[in-house]
Amino acid sequence: MALAAFFWGSSNGEKYNTFRQARLPLLVSQGLRVLLIMASTFLLITTWIYGKKYTLLFLTNWGIHFNFFAITVNFITTLLVKEKEESNAKIYLWRFALVLFEIALSIEIILCILFWSFLWEGPDEYHFHQVFDILAHSAPAVFLVADFFLQKWLFRFQHIIFIIIVALVYLLINLIYVKSTGFHIYPILKWNDYFSYLIILISFVMALIIHGGFVFISIITTRKKEESSDDYSRLDSC
Repeated sequence: MALAAFFWGSSNGEKYNTFRQARLPLLVSQGLRVLLIMASTFLLITTWIYGKKYTLLFLTNWGIHFNFFAITVNFITTLLVKEKEESNAKIYLWRFALVLFEIALSIEIILCILFWSFLWEGPDEYHFHQVFDILAHSAPAVFLVADFFLQKWLFRFQHIIFIIIVALVYLLINLIYVKSTGFHIYPILKWNDYFSYLIILISFVMALIIHGGFVFISIITTRKKEESSDDYSRLDSC
C-alpha cells in the first residue's frame, strides 16, 4: 500500500487517468494516433530489416520500440478505459500506458539530444541509410511530443524511477557486450575513459530535467475535468 501510494498518491491515482481528456475531438485525436502508429510501424520494420540480430543492442532501437508500443497502447487504452475506471484490469492498463509513455518520451528526447550533440557527422552524400538514421533519431521524439499534446496528460515525478530502471538495464547490457566483445556499440560509451561516465551522468541529469519538465507542463496545462463530450459518450456505447 505504501509503495502504491508513493507511485500513485491518494485515491488510487485516479487523477492520472486522463485518457478521456483529449485536447481535440476523440475521432480526430485517435485518427492522428493511427497516423503516428503507421509511421512508427515503418520505423520499427525498417529497424529490424537493417539491424537484424544486432537491433536490440542499440538504445536508439529500444527507443523506436518504446515509441511504437507507447502510442499503440495509448490508442487502445483510450478506447477501453473510462474516466472513472473501477475494473482492476483496466486500472492496471491505464497505469501501464502512462508509465510506458513517460519512459518513451524521456528516452527519445535524451537520444535525440545525444545523437545531434555527439554522434552525428554529416555525410558528403545522403543515401537511404543516412536519411533513415536521421529519422530514427528524430521522428520518434516528434511523434511522442505530438501525442503528449493530443491528451491532457498528468505525469508524476516519482515515475522517474521507472525511467532510471530502464536506463540501468540498458547500460548493464551495453557494459557486458562491450567488455565481452571489445566492440563499442556507441563511440561515446567505451567504459574505459572518464568521458563515458560523464555521458552517463549527463544522461541521468537530462532524464531528471526532461521528466520533471513534462511533469510541470502537464500540471499547468491540465484543466479541471469537464463533463464527457458526445464523442466519449458514443465511444462508451460501442
